[in-house]
Amino acid sequence: MDSFLSTLTVLYFTISGYKTKKMPFTHSPENNIKIAYMEDIIENEEIYSDLYSDYSQAALNGVVTKRLEKFMEQMKENISPEALGKFIDNGEKYILLQTIVASLGRENIQEEYRKYIEEYLKFSRLGDKEANGFSLSPELKARQPIHKVERYIEKENIKVKEIIFPNECQAINDTIYPMKLTYRYILKGMMKEQPFEREAIQDFYIGFDWSKGVENGRDVIEYIQDSCDF
Repeated sequence: MDSFLSTLTVLYFTISGYKTKKMPFTHSPENNIKIAYMEDIIENEEIYSDLYSDYSQAALNGVVTKRLEKFMEQMKENISPEALGKFIDNGEKYILLQTIVASLGRENIQEEYRKYIEEYLKFSRLGDKEANGFSLSPELKARQPIHKVERYIEKENIKVKEIIFPNECQAINDTIYPMKLTYRYILKGMMKEQPFEREAIQDFYIGFDWSKGVENGRDVIEYIQDSCDF
């Protein structure tokens, strides 16, 4: 009986001309970009949330927890002084982020950062060169995410004609740095002359770049990955 049903199923889909369609952006080109310190933060999100909180206490109140002390010693000895320096830099930026969230409120921060995300998506997927209201961190910019998206679109013969944006982010995590915003949107267009409609869910990590001085600091997208939470 099982063999009969299997044979019948194969015949049905063969006769009906059924074909599995390859959907565009099943895996986003940005997802292939890997930055070591960001991968560590993503893999250990809850741990880093606690560590940034500890760092804030140490910097503002002079209270150094054993957890923070142990982490910083291990990072210096087992990884590199450069990695420790990056953690300290991120810790300072975490304090700034918490100050801004407390001052402006999470909803206002979300609204502002959502504009950066939408501008990036318009620029990279629609090819809208006037959508330049965003910046990338030096580390992400060096890996050319927009160029990777453009190459992918060209290779797969994709034409994105419309992006349907939501009114708000799917989720927000401001207990880590960079701030994580999960964004769900819909792409519409053509792929190999066939119409498609594709829902995409990505995590955008947004923080600050003050590599040219604190007085010249700016908000930047630091990382973009396909979301695994939804």
